[in-house]
Amino acid sequence: MVVVLAAMQQELDGIVQAQEHGWRPALQTRVTGVGKVMAAMTTQRIIDELAPQAVLMVGVAGGLNPRLSIGDVVVGAETLQHDLDVTALGIPRGTVPFTGYRWLAGDEQLLQAAKHTILPGKNEAGQPVQLHAGRILTGDQFMSRAAQQQHRYLVDELNGDAVDMESAAVAQVCVCNNIPHLVLRVISDTADGSARVDFWRFLPRAGQRIQQLTAAVLDAAGNRFMADR
Repeated sequence: MVVVLAAMQQELDGIVQAQEHGWRPALQTRVTGVGKVMAAMTTQRIIDELAPQAVLMVGVAGGLNPRLSIGDVVVGAETLQHDLDVTALGIPRGTVPFTGYRWLAGDEQLLQAAKHTILPGKNEAGQPVQLHAGRILTGDQFMSRAAQQQHRYLVDELNGDAVDMESAAVAQVCVCNNIPHLVLRVISDTADGSARVDFWRFLPRAGQRIQQLTAAVLDAAGNRFMADR
């Protein structure tokens, strides 16, 4: 069984609607709430209660990579807590002090399945949807354009492709519990100063794209993660 997590119910609505119309893979969905603490707490509880074979963290994210448009997808080859900053002690940004946790890699089989996924439709630029395997940065801030300018390290130092508020927290809990995981994020705004308009306008459509993406990844990954238990 796979558990699909999202910060908000709207991000899971496409999956829920597909299940209501007969799509019945061995998965369950759960809402974590917004932010790293809520995400980590919920993820650990789900692992304890359900012992899933894999966890997918899905939802929307702000774009950092200028080659990505609203509606494109970033798959988390790596995630990192960008607001975990102990650099004053000589520890690299994003490192959990006195541990080896910094860049948290997604499960390789799930990642490869995602890389071979072709999504229908077009992005907001009118081009075929891009699917980019890259770096997703997590922190307890919603990154508007102004905020991004104050946090140049997101791109200049960390080479981030997208920024969100939960993914690295979910990833760390999964890594600590030896649970395969992957993050799938649809770009909902490009931190260009109109984030509020872009976010709320795009969110309903994002739920449908998340369902398409989740279905394609699980189908490509085969039976390893989809047995009932």
